[in-house]
Amino acid sequence: MFTHRLTISSFRHLLIFLVFGMLVAGCARPAAPTSTTVPPSPATAPKITSIPSSTPQAVAVMGTPVVNIVINPTNTKVQVGQEIAISTEVTGRNPKVTWSAQKGTLSRTEGLSVIFTAPNEPGKVTIDITIAVDTGATTRSVTFDIMQASTSTPTATVIPPTRAPTPTVTSTTTPTRTITMPTGTITITINDPQNGGVARCPVPSPQLCIFAVTGGSSGVTGDLKIRAFVKPVNPPGDMPGYWYVDGKAYSVNETGDWSADLQIGNPQYPAQPGATLTIMAWVVTPAESAKLDKQIGIAINPTAQASYVAKSSEVNLTVNRSQ
Repeated sequence: MFTHRLTISSFRHLLIFLVFGMLVAGCARPAAPTSTTVPPSPATAPKITSIPSSTPQAVAVMGTPVVNIVINPTNTKVQVGQEIAISTEVTGRNPKVTWSAQKGTLSRTEGLSVIFTAPNEPGKVTIDITIAVDTGATTRSVTFDIMQASTSTPTATVIPPTRAPTPTVTSTTTPTRTITMPTGTITITINDPQNGGVARCPVPSPQLCIFAVTGGSSGVTGDLKIRAFVKPVNPPGDMPGYWYVDGKAYSVNETGDWSADLQIGNPQYPAQPGATLTIMAWVVTPAESAKLDKQIGIAINPTAQASYVAKSSEVNLTVNRSQ
């Protein structure tokens, strides 16, 4: 009984002590809160991983173009006043070629090919060529040895065009075959397409236009061949006013008719609908036809490279891609 009262009494004393302590704490002035000052530390530099920009950064890939120089005729020893076709084959985008010559004349100073006319005095002449593409540029040069034409006049045997005498048969052996020019008038015509017509391109190519040409002839016999030419007019070719010889020699049939498949356009100069061109045809000997074989793919002045026996009228056409 005594222990129980002691416990209750101790509890009461503890409770009174706690209440008194709370009253004293409430009456006391609250202490100002303690602030913890953190000293400023130096700013840490941000790590930059990329720099945004509205302008794309160009990456330059430098490289000189690959150039092949083609000379026609291929001999660099030429005579005074001679014409030489020089062309470039450039590997690279947007090629730009400029030309300069110490002497003589150039058909132009810019373009993939030119015609160089040698000066009228002997000596060495260097042609400088600058080739530029999107990735770089380079220079080339070609040196020609200009020689004076021989002043000696070769002796020519002239056979007047007289009526051939009737041969006398003295032997039964077969005589050796000799190529002779046919007698009489030799003519050649282009019948289809006609002048002012269209060059129809049935081949669905975005670059090439291959069209059929038919014609007639008279007196074309023996080994005579027909060569056809194409001249881009509008737009002009790489050499404005110059012709391109077709790559095939054609023959006539028994009635004198002939046909050919001509082409205009290439990957560099695609054939566009509405483009205009001019075509013509020649009758040539085998020797002159062989000369023209060396000019395939090159812009030429045909009469400066070979001679003809007969020539057709020029026919003006317009490219038509409709079937």
